[in-house]
Amino acid sequence: MALTEALLLHRLRGLAERSPDSRRPVALYSEARWSGPVTLAAGGIDWTIQEAPSPLAVRASLADAPAGGRLVLLTALDERALGADVLARLEEGRVMPLRPWAVLMERFRATAIDPRIDKGGLAQPLLEACPEEAFDPAPGGYLDLDLAWQMLARYALGFDHGTLDRAAVLGWLLSAEGRRRLAAAPTAVQTGFGAWIGGRLGPGGGLALALLQVDRLAEWPARLVLAEATARAPVADRAGPRAVIAHLAGCAEPSDETLIDLADALDGLAGPALEEAGRAAEQMFGAQRAVLAWSRHAPVGRRARAEAVAQALDAGDAAALEAAAAELERHHGVPEAERTLVTMAARLQRWLATPPPEAEDFEGLASWYLDAGSYVDRARHAALARLEGTTLAPAVRRLLDRVRAEREAINRAFAPRLLAWPRQAAGRLVPVEQVIDRVVAPLAQGRVLLLVLDGLSLAVAHELLEHLPAGQWQRVRHEGVDAAVATVPSVTELARTALFTGRPGRGGQSEERAGLANHPRLRGTRPAPIFHEASLRSAGDGLGEAIRDRGQAVVAVVINAVDKELSGSSQYVRDWNISRIKGLRALFDEARDAGRVVVLTADHGHVWFDQPRTQVAEGGSRWRPGTDAGPDEAVVAGPDGPVVVPVVEELRYRPSAGAGTHGGATPQEVLVPLWVLWPSSLADGVPPSAPLEVPTFWDPSAQSLRVEVAVPLTAAVDPSTSGLPLFDAAPPAPASGGLGAELAGSEVFKGRLRAFGGRVTAETITSLVGLLADHGGRLALDQVSARMELGVPRLRGLVAVAIRVLNVDGFQILALDEAERALRLQADLLRAQFGLEDA
Repeated sequence: MALTEALLLHRLRGLAERSPDSRRPVALYSEARWSGPVTLAAGGIDWTIQEAPSPLAVRASLADAPAGGRLVLLTALDERALGADVLARLEEGRVMPLRPWAVLMERFRATAIDPRIDKGGLAQPLLEACPEEAFDPAPGGYLDLDLAWQMLARYALGFDHGTLDRAAVLGWLLSAEGRRRLAAAPTAVQTGFGAWIGGRLGPGGGLALALLQVDRLAEWPARLVLAEATARAPVADRAGPRAVIAHLAGCAEPSDETLIDLADALDGLAGPALEEAGRAAEQMFGAQRAVLAWSRHAPVGRRARAEAVAQALDAGDAAALEAAAAELERHHGVPEAERTLVTMAARLQRWLATPPPEAEDFEGLASWYLDAGSYVDRARHAALARLEGTTLAPAVRRLLDRVRAEREAINRAFAPRLLAWPRQAAGRLVPVEQVIDRVVAPLAQGRVLLLVLDGLSLAVAHELLEHLPAGQWQRVRHEGVDAAVATVPSVTELARTALFTGRPGRGGQSEERAGLANHPRLRGTRPAPIFHEASLRSAGDGLGEAIRDRGQAVVAVVINAVDKELSGSSQYVRDWNISRIKGLRALFDEARDAGRVVVLTADHGHVWFDQPRTQVAEGGSRWRPGTDAGPDEAVVAGPDGPVVVPVVEELRYRPSAGAGTHGGATPQEVLVPLWVLWPSSLADGVPPSAPLEVPTFWDPSAQSLRVEVAVPLTAAVDPSTSGLPLFDAAPPAPASGGLGAELAGSEVFKGRLRAFGGRVTAETITSLVGLLADHGGRLALDQVSARMELGVPRLRGLVAVAIRVLNVDGFQILALDEAERALRLQADLLRAQFGLEDA
């Protein structure tokens, strides 16, 4: 037994705890020589250490004992050699043992110890590794092997996990630090660790530890990968590697169940260590390369799976592609970009198998693009952005070529229908110049943030919407409206001017500001300001104040991030989310906190240049002056005369290094989102929800991607009531008597008004109640509008709030009959629920 400083210190601490006030010398039996310091501090006492190899040396040390502290004599003498007079002067009158297991018992205050601790040589390593504060009393006074190993694992090996499951153990051993600590541990710990913990980890974990050899630790990860690959290989291919595994582990050939259990254990792990293990396995076990192709960690396994995906893509076999893609997804070495690439390729393959759109008119083809085509383009763009550097690039490129040919055929059919469209709102579509009339103005009775992302295509918008903070925003649909239709040519100076002014024309920021501030549909509200992109970055511009201003009905913000990125030097834009666009997340947060509904739209969309065909001409990148249209072009009326625009995505008129541009007549460029996003801060006002289904080729298992709700759009506002006053404008005078006046005095009514009334005043609701009561409980909506001098948009908002306030416990006291466009009031129910019976 080696006499170490740790062993001696633990023994001395125990003595100090037992007899803190004693100053008698201590004799400890030790055959080993002491090479440590002369003095040690332990248990608050300074101990002087002296070796005493003979009785004379013992007596001399006792005669010269230091005045302070306590003397410790290290001796191998028998007590009989010392004499009774010497023993009488020693602590406990004897030479005390210095056996590690006895010291360990003392430190744990144990009355018994598992004999395997001493036999396995673990007592001294445990004393050497554990700090003083680690020794709590052993449960029940018995120091068992499990407790000893848990402390060794923590203090000797640095394996500090609450649960000793196999994922934790294998993950620790796969780390360089874990193997370094194991290699540096005492031999008893090295040899005993696997035996102790192996039985706890199931058959696969036991095999993993059997493959562990301390003198060849560097090989262990590669051995694991060989065993994992063998588990996945066909039965006929397992014999050779199974024999290799048995030889390395020094055991019988493992069963299939054991190999599968080990493979399952590794499936729960990931990271660079396993990727390196896979590469090492290919170098170490070159003869087993065919088996390693089944591994989910070896690079050869990734290449084999990628090849299977490529073959399925070229064959157009959807079922084979699904299976191959799923197997590639399970390989731990596949980069996230390649996983996304395969997912998008599978979606495109499924789309190619669907029937082409059968719509004959513009609205039908536009609906196809909203429901399916925009998702196709999103998948195409995501795949294009991830082609570089992947072995799948040739096969995916061939798939993209097939998809592009199909999409261009649809684009060619779309353009003539677009140009023949009379630009009148119909179904799901609103011309860009009618966006404020049809969507923003009806919502301005509350408060709106009109958010215009220059160049925002539907494909990008789908992705953006998915990255909105969960639970904070909900997309709602106004009478089925989904998209705006840009001008043709689909260029900023035409489309954005039309958006803000409500009429065709060319302009810039000054025309946009004047157009919105003086828009006829927003008369009666405070002039709406427009903040361009710089306002998201500069301080003191007033944007935040305008959004928070409860008297400001409409605030508009224009962001050029999408259009700007397309014209940059990078060939492909990778991903879009609100964090990528600087300031956008803060803008959404500000709108949510202020209770503003966000209308998200764009002036135009864009096309990406995959394989551009350049026809150099005057004009813009996607329009040129003239009437000489070619087979993939169309002539349209421009503000300064006729111009020619492409009807396919690949044609451009200016060489460019950018990722894409706009100006043509494809659905990617002219169909843009017109989405109303409802903040959680206005959750009480959201009508019942309905699901919006995504195309089956995008996700065959998903029923819906997100929730939409139907919010009715009002008809055009009568010019005489187009002021659209806010709810806190001056309300009509309350009725001087009758049911409305009775209701005003109800405490129940006052409480519900505080809870559900928002900014609607008590006088407004009681006036409505009095009016209906005076007309027998039923009155046409138009008559109510005229008598209360409220426009229909504001009246509908008032009615929605009044229903929340008045309909106690679900009783239909107030109801809006949409079929008859009439309001109904049940006066008897009102009296009963609000305590007015005796009034």
